[in-house]
Amino acid sequence: SEQLEALRHHFPNISKAMEEGKDLLKQITRSRGFGMGM
Repeated sequence: SEQLEALRHHFPNISKAMEEGKDLLKQITRSRGFGMGM
């Protein structure tokens, strides 16, 4: 997750896309019953 934060600092223009990706991951992992530490 630290790498993701670093990427967001270096590429602030994709921070929104990163957040959207996290939301998608949450939905996917939740639907599959995975408890990934995101």
